[in-house]
Amino acid sequence: MNGSVRLVGWILGISLFYGSTVASQEEFLTDIRRDIRDDGMEEKSSLFQEAYNSGDYDLARSIAESMQWTLDFQKQLKGDIGEVDIDSNHFEKVDELPSAWKDWAKGWEFFKTIDLSETQGIERTGEPVDIVVAFKTDQTTDLYREIRVAYVNEASG
Repeated sequence: MNGSVRLVGWILGISLFYGSTVASQEEFLTDIRRDIRDDGMEEKSSLFQEAYNSGDYDLARSIAESMQWTLDFQKQLKGDIGEVDIDSNHFEKVDELPSAWKDWAKGWEFFKTIDLSETQGIERTGEPVDIVVAFKTDQTTDLYREIRVAYVNEASG
């Protein structure tokens, strides 16, 4: 997404859960870095070449996508997350929501709004969207547990 895209309609809710420690987060990251979780780029490259040579292009594309995700993940582990689409200063307080939404978001303190719209005229349903969202460190302790996504229907509210 480029900076000209306006984002409103989806709400990323942030609630502050305490008790998550840095040690437990480091333990989680250590666990997902284990070699048993990944075939490794050398193995994936070999599997890709085999699939390509045999004409199994669907499999080759799947492996290529897996390789891309592996590279993206390695960049993230090194702290390189790419350009931020929604910065940490883009947030609102749940107290500012209409009462029905405020009741629904009980337990959250902050939220971010995102409006996703199709600009190419292509019918899309259920497709993933990749965005990089930054959060203030004093507003969250464990994003894995705290982020919730809600859809707001503009017609019905």
